[in-house]
Amino acid sequence: MYTVTGKEFLIDKILNVVNMIRTVKEEQIFRMFRLYGTSTVEHQLTALACAHKINYNRETGIITSRMQPPWSAGAQEMLTYAFWVLAAFGDDRIDSFWLKESPSQLLWIERDNQTIRDLTVMHFSNMAGIGYLWLANRDSCIPKKGGKLVVPDICEHIALLYAKSDLKEAQKYEFDRYCVLDKETYEPIFIPDLKQPVLPRKRDEDVTFNAD
Repeated sequence: MYTVTGKEFLIDKILNVVNMIRTVKEEQIFRMFRLYGTSTVEHQLTALACAHKINYNRETGIITSRMQPPWSAGAQEMLTYAFWVLAAFGDDRIDSFWLKESPSQLLWIERDNQTIRDLTVMHFSNMAGIGYLWLANRDSCIPKKGGKLVVPDICEHIALLYAKSDLKEAQKYEFDRYCVLDKETYEPIFIPDLKQPVLPRKRDEDVTFNAD
């Protein structure tokens, strides 16, 4: 678990993130800790590499943990991809975050409003399988009695897609929001926008991304 208390040194925060995600992009770390400034973050990355706690390849921009074993290739690809979304929120907006069991990747609590969100990468190669497992996991985690919810599901569920063209298929699995990454900047684009409330949607109701 990654928890922000305000007492950690930046170098410890960075190491914690790398050890959780295992393989990250340099730019992801810069974005996650952008309030500290790029030069300061780069200095801390260099210090961690010199201490043999991470591998830091400046040519490729790839950072890997030397303290934790790698995830499987497929799981690592989706977890690193998911981390772009968390990095966009930034360390200053995240109170805590956890890794989730398959098929989801991340769960986090936001600092200001205590909103709880989780993220599931809907890989185009197996969207039906991921969607089925996600629905099964969601339904099994929410207490029910007589077919009705005992407590409300207060977590906002986000599906991260690889392409906008996957949106119609992903809607079958009833996520609260959908997201794609900008192809050039890797900034997340959400539908509905994060400023808008989540509204109940029918499975056959079409929604579209407004951004090009």
